[in-house]
Amino acid sequence: RSRHRFERRVEEIKTAIEDRIKVYEQVLQGARGLFAASKSVERREWRDYLESVEISKNYPGVAGVGFVSYVPRNKLQAYISATRADGAPEFDVVPAGDRPEYLVITYIEPVEENPGLLGFDIGVDTASSLPAAELARDRGIPTISAKTVGVYGDERSAGFLFLLPVYRNISSVETVEERRPALAGWIYCPFSLADLMKDIFGNSVQDIDFEIFDGID
Repeated sequence: RSRHRFERRVEEIKTAIEDRIKVYEQVLQGARGLFAASKSVERREWRDYLESVEISKNYPGVAGVGFVSYVPRNKLQAYISATRADGAPEFDVVPAGDRPEYLVITYIEPVEENPGLLGFDIGVDTASSLPAAELARDRGIPTISAKTVGVYGDERSAGFLFLLPVYRNISSVETVEERRPALAGWIYCPFSLADLMKDIFGNSVQDIDFEIFDGID
């Protein structure tokens, strides 16, 4: 009986996590629809959209929703100039440096709750964020990164990124060869794992202890 109860609770926990991730996937898909319906999405339009869907109220656990632009080196200065003209006069890419490509957080809402993220190049994280972004780009589907360590609220903790590629509305994207040159960027959500688990379960999991690992180590 104990074994049966244990296995049932394990399945309930697994299902609860999977169901919540599916809800967050809807957030990504909805934001990508904004790009599909527009020739270009401006900062004010991005903010208005996310305010209209009331992310914090309707999708608890989401630390923010952002757009990561894919910027080749030869288009970096034009990108920075255009972004500064679009309501972010102090915008710059962080960290500075010469790289073949940049994966830059152009928008993030609510911006007040995600200080320091605008302009950050997630591509410098070659262990987790960059591989996930490249995998999402090539497969065309939502992808969760390996473990990241970031500042969530006032604390530094483990988390992950949830990324969905956005392609320009100019060509077919049925194959990897078509997707790569059509890439515009990614819709993404950053998560604190501790906050996510607390939001999903609260104090409801008191009869079983579990840990979450990235990989087999």
